Amino acid sequence: MKPRWRQAVLGILLIAGMVFTVWDYRDWKWEETRKYGHGYEDQLAPAVALTRTYQNDLVRVRLKYPEEWEINEISNSALTFEEMVKEGGRVVVAQWPGKMTLSIEKTTRGLPDIADEEVRLLNKAGVNLSKEREYISTQETNMTVLTWEKPNAVRQQEVIQRGLAEKKGRLAVAEAKVSQADWLKWGKTFWEIYRSIIIF
Repeated sequence: MKPRWRQAVLGILLIAGMVFTVWDYRDWKWEETRKYGHGYEDQLAPAVALTRTYQNDLVRVRLKYPEEWEINEISNSALTFEEMVKEGGRVVVAQWPGKMTLSIEKTTRGLPDIADEEVRLLNKAGVNLSKEREYISTQETNMTVLTWEKPNAVRQQEVIQRGLAEKKGRLAVAEAKVSQADWLKWGKTFWEIYRSIIIF
């Protein structure tokens, strides 16, 4: 009678220990991974409404951006697209100071090859992505998004995110470069801007 009672108690303790271990592991894993990359999406402020439209008919790209953002358009209407953009050369066509730039490049490669080359060049420069590649697929455009962090000139961490979209031999590159504090404020807004990009 006593050995069965001991076996039952031992079995209950064993099962309770297994349940506690799994529960504790889940809590530990959550704590260890919640800051991976840039933290959970709920740490980011909601996206701001994109009420303004930037459209460049020369390079045939359009996107939406917030009302309060100032834009510097860089274009030379006297040139054709072929004269302005040489293959393999990236030309900045618009800047939102302190937040984002939009560049265009002529290309014959597909988006997966372009993204692989970008990652290879970043790794060669000693930069590692801080999150896995992310993908956006809309009716108009497919995009690969790369994110990394690096210290700026005053040793504060900056978040840099590069969205790559390719269509009709043109590569549009939207690159956000902000402090970590600004990333929490604008991270979701950048994502919505990427989703609004159209190469026509």
